[in-house]
Amino acid sequence: MDIVKEFLELTSYSVPSGHEGEIRTCLRKKLTDLGFETWIDDAFPETGSGNLYGRLEGTAKGEPLLFAAHMDTVTPCENKHVIVEPEGLIHTDGTTVLGGDDVTGIVELLAALRRIRAENIPHRTIEVVFTASEEYFVQGAQRLRYDTLTAKKAFILDTDGEIGRAVVAAPTGIRIIANLHGKAAHAALKPEDGINAVRMAADAISQMRLGRVDKDTTANIGIITGGSSGNIVPEHCFVEGETRSLLHESALKQRDHMIQCFQKSAEQAGGTCEIETTLVYNAWSISEDSELRRLFETACRIHGLEPVFESACGGSDASMMSSHGIECLVVATGMHEIHSVREYTTLKEMETMADVIKSIIIHE
Repeated sequence: MDIVKEFLELTSYSVPSGHEGEIRTCLRKKLTDLGFETWIDDAFPETGSGNLYGRLEGTAKGEPLLFAAHMDTVTPCENKHVIVEPEGLIHTDGTTVLGGDDVTGIVELLAALRRIRAENIPHRTIEVVFTASEEYFVQGAQRLRYDTLTAKKAFILDTDGEIGRAVVAAPTGIRIIANLHGKAAHAALKPEDGINAVRMAADAISQMRLGRVDKDTTANIGIITGGSSGNIVPEHCFVEGETRSLLHESALKQRDHMIQCFQKSAEQAGGTCEIETTLVYNAWSISEDSELRRLFETACRIHGLEPVFESACGGSDASMMSSHGIECLVVATGMHEIHSVREYTTLKEMETMADVIKSIIIHE
């Protein structure tokens, strides 16, 4: 199938996290047509959504390889109007995201598999996982049936940038929620009887190390809501933030610092504070002598590309898979300006990456 035609087919689906059913049915048929054994888990019984798995037995020696991409997209993703320029640039009319994150990775993998099949090229065993709800704290990968996978090495087809870029390390990410409780009072008649929860939050945040904390660590406060009226001392304030670090212990240290700022502010004001933290994903990295790096480097150079290995600050399915003993390399698929209505990709990049994936699969 023409790669642009398939890209347009798959991006025509509206797939916010938790609504992967239709595209999953489509992708399952595509894998089945390629000779894969397929199955679906019940990762999200509350919505009926789940992850899609595929396995194609090898015809040549070599350890099994896992390829992963995600089915969901960020919003707005309804009623896309996709434009394909004559030179191969693909984008929307600017009212929705494109969905290249992560349809580029999906179509590139499918194209590579079809080329191998058409040419009857011997290959190692291939496992595929198309995850659900990746964009919502990589929940699909959190709920994968890891006991059904045999591959211990995976290429995650899911990062932005030029073809040839690969991520070899990513951070621990921790979500932090604080609920600060004060005391309501009339803001004009008896302000001294109140305890201002919004001020507690402001005092706490003013004491925090935020932004670029150090070369490996970042922290942010992203949401603050509180109060009910301008003439009432607010008795409640909700705050949500996060910290990330390539060093797990540094993320924990920053988390504890942010918690202490909230607790100290509440105590000094005479209020209370409830803190909830969630370890969203763990830091991971791979070594310079990894087979994944060697395979990727070789495949890139076959096609005239110079590989670039970098660390990243974002989470991905690799964050969960790594914690389950699967070594991962996250590779760029030619998607750009992701998570915005300016998102775009190009035919040339998708064709090139399909060739790179094909070379990875067939070389030892």
